[in-house]
Amino acid sequence: VTCGEQGCHYRDRSGEAGHWPAFPVEVVDTTGCGDAFHGSYAADLARGLPLRERLRRASATAALKA
Repeated sequence: VTCGEQGCHYRDRSGEAGHWPAFPVEVVDTTGCGDAFHGSYAADLARGLPLRERLRRASATAALKA
């Protein structure tokens, strides 16, 4: 679940829940940040990357978009 500047919350396959912080950035426009996050996440899921790496890359993608 994405929460904008507060990062995101996740639950892994074992049921463990956690929080991933957002990268601090000077925001210009948040339009499409969620789409960018989820697109990056989906692409890395298809590549077979581990959960934490997917979250890190998706967060970075959204930060660059912002």
